[in-house]
Amino acid sequence: DKEVVKIQIQSYFSPICTGDGVSKNNIQAHMWLNLSSIIGKNTIASILIDSIEKEMTTSQIQKANTLAKEWLKHHQKK
Repeated sequence: DKEVVKIQIQSYFSPICTGDGVSKNNIQAHMWLNLSSIIGKNTIASILIDSIEKEMTTSQIQKANTLAKEWLKHHQKK
């Protein structure tokens, strides 16, 4: 269900972006924000992606995009 996934993504990526209670991980944050943007059509996620990409290398961004694609492939209904 898209709504459940959207809620899971939003609750997951918030602490990772800020480092609130967990280690800050821009690759994981980018991956979850990317998924939120794609699945939930979340425009705020797109803005946050632009913000954290300023702190990331090209290689890190590519890794995050690959992880998001793999997550989608694994979790999409067939």
